[in-house]
Amino acid sequence: MNITNDNDKMEMLNSLLDEGESYKGTVIATILPSAKFYLMFAAIGGAAAAIANTYCYMGITEKSLNMAIINSINVSKMEGAIKIPLDKIEKAKVSAGGIRPSATLICNGEKIKIAMTKIMLGSKVTGQKEGIQVICDRLSQIGG
Repeated sequence: MNITNDNDKMEMLNSLLDEGESYKGTVIATILPSAKFYLMFAAIGGAAAAIANTYCYMGITEKSLNMAIINSINVSKMEGAIKIPLDKIEKAKVSAGGIRPSATLICNGEKIKIAMTKIMLGSKVTGQKEGIQVICDRLSQIGG
């Protein structure tokens, strides 16, 4: 059985880096689709339950928020990627407290909600709490 781990996390995230960039913080996170996304997906015949929560490895650099989407069955397989330039985030609302910090971002008028968990049971990802702190601090600077 594959479990989330630092090697896979960094291999996937490093594939998204621009030359000369490095990560300030990295985590495993969950992308929570908006109601608008559910409706759009259902309208084209999609099964909303299949996309309810999308797991990803996420990292923040000086210039971008990168997300490597991981396969929910085989977590060592990257399914896709999202790269959001920080200067394209119109608004960021961060809730850094509790066991499940989150960030709601507005990019190009679309809402993206991301949840992070401080305690990762059954995972070999280290530095989760520290990565959450760095990402939340940086996104809080964007505000809105």
